Amino acid sequence: PRLPIYIDSPLATKATEVFAKNTDIFDQSERFVRSHNGQSLFEFPLLKYTPDVQDSKQLSQSTGPMVIISASGMCESGRIVHHLHQGASNPRNTILIVGFQAEHTLGRRLVERRPKVKILGLEHELHARVVTIGAFSAHADQRDLVAYARTLGKVQRFFIVHGEPAGAEGLRAALANVGIDGYVPSRGEAVEL
Repeated sequence: PRLPIYIDSPLATKATEVFAKNTDIFDQSERFVRSHNGQSLFEFPLLKYTPDVQDSKQLSQSTGPMVIISASGMCESGRIVHHLHQGASNPRNTILIVGFQAEHTLGRRLVERRPKVKILGLEHELHARVVTIGAFSAHADQRDLVAYARTLGKVQRFFIVHGEPAGAEGLRAALANVGIDGYVPSRGEAVEL
């Protein structure tokens, strides 16, 4: 359907500008999409950018079908919070999450489809459909991290400071299996080198 698409994120807008300036390095499938319909992937009649906060606020109050692309890694801050505040209770809406959501974040509570979520200090019943796509992670997986660590040669110790406790411990164990010392510091722990 012909739906307006709004890029409602200053960071996404700037990232899109970088992609638009570097289309010559896209792989063949991206070039095909761009040339197949004769339009740019980044500029077409239904695509609109919302550069300032006023545009975003107006968009948050709009009704009717639309796609809003707004960003905040865990749905904890930025413009996305206001869109969720306005739309999470509406069963006609779909919230599409395209990345990992850490524990104790609004994003995780949405992914878990909790019946009620707190947004901007107010409790909302979650009636919107929540869909996730996990294929857009920008992080290497455990196998890739271990392979990378092995290429570095003799390193005294790897400090694992990113990820949830079970994942961090899993990476530590995987490193140990190949003879690499991995360490998961406790929150607030100071380590002398």
